[in-house]
Amino acid sequence: MGIRFRKSIKVLPGVKINIGKTGVSTSIGDRGAHVTVGKRGVNASASIPGTGLSYTTKISGQKKNASAKTTKKPAPGRQLSKEESKQINWAFLAGILAGALVGYFVGFFAGVAAFIVVTFALIIRAVSKPISPAVTAAPDYKSKEAAQLALLATLKAIKAQKEKV
Repeated sequence: MGIRFRKSIKVLPGVKINIGKTGVSTSIGDRGAHVTVGKRGVNASASIPGTGLSYTTKISGQKKNASAKTTKKPAPGRQLSKEESKQINWAFLAGILAGALVGYFVGFFAGVAAFIVVTFALIIRAVSKPISPAVTAAPDYKSKEAAQLALLATLKAIKAQKEKV
């Protein structure tokens, strides 16, 4: 039988820091429903207090029984840089702090709303890239034929790039 260690510290009403043998996590919510953010991902739990009935689901992160050897293809779309990932982590932390403060002073639902607004505003700010004028300005071709030749060259380059992959 292994040794277990777990300590929960109430920071603010509805916000707890959970310290265990393998790491630290943060829980936001009340007895009936809460969200836990830790190194293994984000979990949401709902229960009917006093009945022993509860439901927990993983919102993000690796499934508990998923093999470490399993390799997945990256999701289609743009991959985040390390800097963007850091900014998103800070956005969640700022959202948790803002939600906890508003929830403490105003009310639970106002705190949840503050968490959502602050977190998503900062995430959108982190991942949106300004469009440079060079990208938005259309090239000035001398003739229609020159523009068509440039378009064909671009399409050939895209096709060659896809064939490499």
